[in-house]
Amino acid sequence: MTSAPPIPPLVPVFPLPNVVLFPKALLPLRIFEPRYRTMLKDVLDSHGFIAMALFKPGWESDYFRNPEVFAMVGVGRVVDYRPGASGTYQVILLGERRAEIREWVEGRPYRQARVAQVREEEPPPSEREELRARLRRYLDWLTRKEKQVDDTARATIDEAVAKAEELGYLVDSIAYHFLVDPKEKQVLLEATSALERERLLREFLLRHAQIVDDVFPDQDPPKQEGPHP
Repeated sequence: MTSAPPIPPLVPVFPLPNVVLFPKALLPLRIFEPRYRTMLKDVLDSHGFIAMALFKPGWESDYFRNPEVFAMVGVGRVVDYRPGASGTYQVILLGERRAEIREWVEGRPYRQARVAQVREEEPPPSEREELRARLRRYLDWLTRKEKQVDDTARATIDEAVAKAEELGYLVDSIAYHFLVDPKEKQVLLEATSALERERLLREFLLRHAQIVDDVFPDQDPPKQEGPHP
């Protein structure tokens, strides 16, 4: 991830029950709670980064008393924001890095934490092209069920896959767009190896019948409609 800017060691943490932010993903958010409006102001006045965290199960009974979140978070940078009615904001975050919460820091109405950037592992040269080919087959299979993805769009996707230097981004992108369960997304977020993430992605796609075993392009896709974000 040589092109991504370094993340600050202290960042606001925005926990949600159903959102996992991957590197390179664009995440639209609506900010309306007073504490998070304060958070956004502080972020815009400083480094521009927010860590998105997923609540652990059982958060519903403890929402206003800072329920537990998973330690692995996606840190994103605000790339666009627009004021809305009654002091709300529409915000776009661009995922930048995986990070791990190391220490909570008091002092603001919202949660903030010291985080450590997580080192990610790309596949060795001997396995890169096999991984690329598997990801191309997954995308071919998944996009066949999307009516808005025509031949031109498929050619663009195929070109992007062929040119990708960091294959972990491709695994993240497929997971972000085609997995629905945030718990499954969190599992992939916590896997720092691209090969391990691909193994998990395949397992989840097979579980939900979004692909078939071996994903041969000449097979017909299953009848179930796949999720679309």
